[in-house]
Parts: sequence; structure tokens; C-alpha cells
Amino acid sequence: MHREKNVHFRYYGIPAVIMLISVIILIAFFSEKVFPFGDKILIYNDMQYQYLDFFMWFRNMLHG
Repeated sequence: MHREKNVHFRYYGIPAVIMLISVIILIAFFSEKVFPFGDKILIYNDMQYQYLDFFMWFRNMLHG
């Protein structure tokens, strides 16, 4: 009986949790006005904190 409940959770519970998390993330994006295109995309905001530092470090390494 216990094994049967575990199987039901695996097939129905895990996808439900994933969808709930996805909806929460979408609500957070819309509330912060983060959209798939334009200057308010997630990668653009992430670029300022990760990629820019990396490329500046890489440039300094190449130029000595």
C-alpha cells in the first residue's frame, strides 16, 4: 500500500509541484516587468553581474 502511494505522488505530485513553481516564477517575472524580448530580459540583467566581470577578467589576462 505504501509503495502505491509513492508511485502516485511520483506521477501526479512532482509535475504539479513543477507547474506551481513555474507559475510562481512567471508571476515574479511579470511583476518585475521581465519579458522574453527587449532590454528587460533575464540574461541582460544576469550579464551585468556575471558575464561582464568574466570578460573583463579574460581581457585583462590576454593583455597582461
